Amino acid sequence: MLTAQRQYEVIQQYVDDLGKLETLTQDRGNNGYTDRSEHGRVSLDLAQARDDLASQRGELMDARQQFRVLVGVPAEGLDAPHPSDLTWRLADGGALDDWIIAAPGYRQALASAEQAQAELDETQASLKPQLNLEGSLQRRQIGGELENDSVIGFRLRMDTLQGLANFQRPDAARQRLEAARYRIDDQRREIRRSVLTLIENAEVYGDRQRALEDQIEQSRTVSRLYDDQFSVGLRDVNDLLTIRQEAYTAQRQLIDLESQQKRIQYRAASQLGLMNPLVSGRLGE
Repeated sequence: MLTAQRQYEVIQQYVDDLGKLETLTQDRGNNGYTDRSEHGRVSLDLAQARDDLASQRGELMDARQQFRVLVGVPAEGLDAPHPSDLTWRLADGGALDDWIIAAPGYRQALASAEQAQAELDETQASLKPQLNLEGSLQRRQIGGELENDSVIGFRLRMDTLQGLANFQRPDAARQRLEAARYRIDDQRREIRRSVLTLIENAEVYGDRQRALEDQIEQSRTVSRLYDDQFSVGLRDVNDLLTIRQEAYTAQRQLIDLESQQKRIQYRAASQLGLMNPLVSGRLGE
């Protein structure tokens, strides 16, 4: 929602800037400094920008509605989240291996293997006979007199075998255990692969962010220079529109990249079961 809001504000600023330029070129045309083509060129870019603004307004309204439905309160007074740079910490391979062990997916695979081991033990035990020591004490009449009569015995119990089916049960349980143990290693590899991909993406996005920030700063500097040169006839309106378009496009791309970077941190935290520490700011504790 906040990303949509920021995009809307950038487009609105761009529309306002083009509106001022349109007024300037209209005045120049009315005073005979230039023909109507200059004003028409600005009006065309302004119309396109207003179309972008209308589309973004629709996206913003939709985002606010979704927020209200999901959260139950209006999307007002929201602060932009600033998650810790988790991927930077995870770039240390040793730290990643330690956190994988505590990952929900890995722990679930480990629990499945423990369950399979317990089932194998139970199956093997069921094939062995059970020897019970039993005893009883009673009084009964022997030779006309009441005597204590003690009985001690052993009882051997075992399940009734139905062909060779019972002997095959441990083999099946053993296969399930082997499969569960394989899933542990497979889950470890999958979590590691997924997190390493997120780390690489974060590095690429970081490089693009820095490049866009430099581009935006340079565009603003050049735009001011072009405005001065335009006022003395050294630049035409196309130069002004081009440099404004470049800055506008770079700003929108930067907002998207910053949003993607935050999503990467949340995805990495979700993979490793670190969402709560990341959101609450207790990741380093």
